[in-house]
Amino acid sequence: MFSHGNTLYEEVIRVPLLVRLPDRKGRRVGEPVTIGGLAPAILGELGLPIPDDFVIPPLKLDGTPGPGTRSPKCSK
Repeated sequence: MFSHGNTLYEEVIRVPLLVRLPDRKGRRVGEPVTIGGLAPAILGELGLPIPDDFVIPPLKLDGTPGPGTRSPKCSK
């Protein structure tokens, strides 16, 4: 099992997230996002219901900022 252990270096906690969707133009998002919003975003893109026990809102995959992004003041 992998974990952060006792180190929280930038290289360990901030990693790239690449998502490729058909018929969508690529883009770069500068705001930090939470990986927890990825599963509900994928379910939503597939038209599947998002379970009620998913407490983190889905990432916005259409290029607009949304609840899956964190404001810089919360990133510490």
